[in-house]
Amino acid sequence: AHAGKVLAAAARADGAGAFVVDGRMIDAPFIRRAQAIMSTADRLGSSPSDDGLSS
Repeated sequence: AHAGKVLAAAARADGAGAFVVDGRMIDAPFIRRAQAIMSTADRLGSSPSDDGLSS
């Protein structure tokens, strides 16, 4: 769920270098990780869910 939020916010950020999602700064490396998570979920036929590990 968080990876999807990050990618949606990135689309709205219109090329901004960094932005905030749920109180956390998001930058290019974080966006790449979110893309990888979503790609893996697509390949596995599932959607990522919040694992409760975020603080």
